[in-house]
Amino acid sequence: MTPQVKNIAWNTLAFILMTVAVCIVNYILQIIIIFMDVFSRRLEESVAYIIVLWLVTGIFGSVFTTGLAEHLVKKENFTYKVSGNTILVISILAIIPAIVIMSKGHFMHNPKEFTLLLSNGYVWVAYFAGAGGMAAILRNLDK
Repeated sequence: MTPQVKNIAWNTLAFILMTVAVCIVNYILQIIIIFMDVFSRRLEESVAYIIVLWLVTGIFGSVFTTGLAEHLVKKENFTYKVSGNTILVISILAIIPAIVIMSKGHFMHNPKEFTLLLSNGYVWVAYFAGAGGMAAILRNLDK
């Protein structure tokens, strides 16, 4: 296995691990937001909060992925370009089928509902849009 392929594999593993980690944190934050909305009776605004929360979760997922990937790849072999490109490609590959499935009427649930990454198309797109957007920024840090 070439060093480049090995770096991509480590970056992919780091992205998967960090996605799971930030989703757990997001799950806890959603519980807090839902309880705040129930007590304040602002349920109409919770949709925007949830979508923004998932965008921010994707951004943090990318940032934490680069930190973990730097540790896994070893600092002297790590590049932001490889890490950013890996996250960006995964994000694009995740968004495209989600949009296609949503356009056919599947995978579309109300974002106002208690949402997890794999249960809601809007959340899925928001998470990977945040991750991909941050990855596009991260890949330019090597310059």
